[in-house]
Formats: sequence, structure tokens, C-alpha cells
Amino acid sequence: MNSITIKNHLNQEAVCVSGITAFCLVILAIRVKLSHEFYLIFMGWNLFLALLPYALTWFVKQNASLLSHLPRFWKRLFLIGSFCLWLLFLPNAPYMITDFIHLELEAELWWLDFLVFCCYSIAGIYFMYLSIEHWKSIFQIRLRKSKKRLATCTLFFLSAIGVYLGRSLRYNSWDILSDPTSIITDSLKLFINPFDYYFIWMQILSLALILSFGYMVFQKFTNK
Repeated sequence: MNSITIKNHLNQEAVCVSGITAFCLVILAIRVKLSHEFYLIFMGWNLFLALLPYALTWFVKQNASLLSHLPRFWKRLFLIGSFCLWLLFLPNAPYMITDFIHLELEAELWWLDFLVFCCYSIAGIYFMYLSIEHWKSIFQIRLRKSKKRLATCTLFFLSAIGVYLGRSLRYNSWDILSDPTSIITDSLKLFINPFDYYFIWMQILSLALILSFGYMVFQKFTNK
């Protein structure tokens, strides 16, 4: 596709993403209105964090034509830096799956809470898949199908570990800059003593499999 076609496609995609985001916010606003409480207002912040990886890749792809005018060294440096930043925030996209732990079935509006969690989780994962497709297009990856699958599965595996670090150990994405030693130490513990973290590994692998299966469905319906 030429640059004009790509930009038109990205603009249409941005409209779709904006619509999904607006729908999620409306659902949350309805929940606040009916319950007269701000219990799930944090979902709005989680949705914003889930949008960051997508927004980053959208910006890079939107300005890909400008990158072509940069010297090869600076272009590679920019893309590698952008990719690392994207990877750092990527776990925020599927993180909202774990927000189901806040669902209280005895609550009067539990069904609305369930709807909120479903909408936000699906939206986050969808944004994640779109951003992955952006990188594949930006890098113009020409790998064998098996290697592409391995690369995406690795991303889902790393994201699942990131979700564990965020949900169970309460780390934030920016803690890798403010407290890298603790994050690296806690991450290495999983690999050094895997049997001591059997249940956690089951959670990580289960999430990675869910994300992988969802990505297959996404590709099937979007013809990616």
C-alpha cells in the first residue's frame, strides 16, 4: 500500500478505536449513574493505559514516510526505542482481563459490572492485536509462518508475565525505570525456582494461550 492508502486506513482504524473507547466510557458512566458510586472508575484509567501501546504504533506507522528520510542508524535507533517502549506498556492492554476479580456477584448491579469488565477486556485485547499488526507492517516482517507464530506467542508470553507482575506484585510499567532491580529479581525468581511458582506459571501460561487463541480468531476475521 502507498502512504496515502496507509494513512486513510489508519484514520478509519482510529475512528473505530475511538468509537470503541467512547462506548466503553459510556457503559462506565451508566454504571456510575445507576449505582451512585465511583467504585469502577479506575477502569477508565486502565483503558487509557491499554490505549498507549496502540497509540504509539499508530503514531509510528502514520509517520513512517518521514522515517524513510532519516539516516539508517537514526531510523533503526528510533524504531528499536519505540519498540522497547511499546513492549514496556504492552501488558497494560490484556491486564483488564484480571479486573474480573473485582466482580461482586452479590451486588445489585453485578450484571452491569460484568458487562463493563467484558467490554473493557475485549477492547484492551483488540487494541493489543492492532498494535502487533502495526509492528509487523512497520518492520515489513518476512518470516516463515512458524517463526511469525513463535514471535507473536513470545510477545503474549512476555505480556502474561507483565500482567502477573502488575496484578500480583503491583508493579507499574514505569517501575522498570524507577526500580529495575526489584522487577528483574522478582522476574528471575519465576525461572530460577519454577516449581515454587507452579500455580503462578499455570496462570501465566493460561493467559498466554488465551491471548494466542484470541489472536488466531482476530486474524481469521480481519484477514490479516
